[in-house]
Amino acid sequence: MIKINLLAERKAAKAKAQTSLKFEMGGSQNFMLAGILILGALVAGGWSWSRYSELARVQHEKAADEAELKRLEEIRKKAEAFKKQKELLERKINLITDLKKKQAV
Repeated sequence: MIKINLLAERKAAKAKAQTSLKFEMGGSQNFMLAGILILGALVAGGWSWSRYSELARVQHEKAADEAELKRLEEIRKKAEAFKKQKELLERKINLITDLKKKQAV
């Protein structure tokens, strides 16, 4: 009678099955997970870049508006000075015309 040792083959088959099972189970899922993570990182990076560029644009506009405000403040001060000078000259002119009217009487 011939004796066949089947136990050694079963161990080899189990070892083979476990290694292929691990590779098949994690391979496509790992690629899918990596793809989702990369896509998420790209979306987050794009959003961050858009927020940063918006912030830079607003800061630039703010600096330009502040410079314009400073320029207009100087113009307003000059206008007020001219207005005061005009009122002073009008009072002088009115005083002179009143004195001429009284002198003629």
